[in-house]
Formats: sequence, structure tokens, C-alpha cells
Amino acid sequence: MSDDNAIPAPDPRFIRRYGEAAYATRPRVSDNQQLPLTTDDRSFEEWLAKLRHTETPRYSMPTPSPFAHVHAHNLLAMLSGATEMVDVVVGDDHELVWRLHEALLSDASPFFKAAMEGPFQEAADRKVHLAEESNDVFALFVQWLYARSFTSYSMDILLRAYVLGDRLGTHEFRTATVDKIHEAARWHKFSIEQLIFVTEHTLPNSALRTLVIDSVALKILVGQWPVQEGEDWDALDFLHAEILQAIAQFCYDQSFVNQAMTIDLPQRGAYIDSD
Repeated sequence: MSDDNAIPAPDPRFIRRYGEAAYATRPRVSDNQQLPLTTDDRSFEEWLAKLRHTETPRYSMPTPSPFAHVHAHNLLAMLSGATEMVDVVVGDDHELVWRLHEALLSDASPFFKAAMEGPFQEAADRKVHLAEESNDVFALFVQWLYARSFTSYSMDILLRAYVLGDRLGTHEFRTATVDKIHEAARWHKFSIEQLIFVTEHTLPNSALRTLVIDSVALKILVGQWPVQEGEDWDALDFLHAEILQAIAQFCYDQSFVNQAMTIDLPQRGAYIDSD
């Protein structure tokens, strides 16, 4: 591999061996005339010394630290030299204490950043209480915090994880939960309890609420959730307007936008929180 900044070796015709006289090996044009001096008129030992002790070329780019690449692609690199820990007490009756790195918490969550940097008791005690949260749900957040991924096969926990992310202000964590809920929404039938939970803990235009309403509307259209007088439908009277509006939008998209379109949930990109 060529190096534009490498020092070129002097013309071998002009290299003087160590200890030789200056003109000992210069070729001659004639008996009385020598070749003119070149711009690299150095002895071999001079050339070698400069090669070993050369300075960084004036216009060369500085060599980046190998750790800089790690820091750019691995959030855990911010823990280098960080020793500050925070105790997060989760739960009420069966509380658990999670000892976590403050650097990661503050970087991911405005809630924790404000708690640990503001004039609050939590900053003095280095302890935050989340009595209303479940440890099963908070465990997903901890897994995501250190690995930026998590695994869960429980829709109840995923729904509560989104609400936890909303409380902590972690947009990326909420986005990760919506990714998994969207993937499961095609086959999962949301229960009445789950619909009530989502409605009570989200705003009308939130990504989760819109996704859940679309899923219910889709299943009504394809006959997987027959609409009839009964306790299930009556229990959702507070959602009737939103569900019927979603059904109307599905019908409009198929009838006027693309009649050959198979009715399905919109792509994942349709469900994004504004903040």
C-alpha cells in the first residue's frame, strides 16, 4: 500500500555508503564533469536517520485514536473512567434495588438526568424511587440501557414498557417497544383490559395508541373481531369514535387509493412519536 507521505529513497546512483567519501560513487558524464547535485543529496546514513526520526508531515491528517472509533459505535465506552452509580428502587410491596451507572441513565433519560443533577433529594442520596413501576418492566429498560436491545414475549409487559419509557422521557426506548408491538400486532388480539390500559396512559395521537386502534380496526374489517352488541363492544364505548375513524381510513385507502391493496397495518414508519 503506497504512502504519499513516505520519504522517497535517494537515487541509488548517488547513495554514498557509510564512511565513503562524498564523490566516491558519483557517476561521471565525462572524465572532467560530474552529474549535478540533486535535491536529495544526502548520504545513506543521513537519509536513514531522517527516515527514522521524521516528523509528521505538515498537511497530514492526525491519526485518530482507536478508542474514538469504539466510543462512536459503543455507548458503553462512556463508562470509561466513570464510577458514579445510582440506586434505583423499583416496586412497592416487593421492591428491588438496581445499581446502575449514572452516565448511562443521564444520557438516556431526561428524568434521571434532572433527578441527579438538580437540587433534589435524589441527587444527595444518589437514590431514585419508582414505587409505581414493575420490576419485570424495568428489567427491559435495564437490558435496553446496556445493550440497546431487549427481548419480551408478553404484550402486557411491552405495553407497560412503552408507558415507562414515556415517563422516563426515553424516546429511543419507546421506539424500540413500538417496534416489537407493531411486529406482534398482526397476530395479537388486544384484550379489553389492554385497550383500557393504553387509553388511560397515552394521548390520542401517541404512536402506541394509534397502532393499537389500527390493529383493532383491521381485525374488525377482516372478521377476526365481529362487531355485535355485547359487553366487549359496550366496554369500549370511549373508543368507538377512534375505532370507526380508523376503519373509515382503511376503507378509503383501499377503495380510492389502491383497490388491489391488501388491507394490512401501515408500515412501521407510520407510528412515530413527535418528541
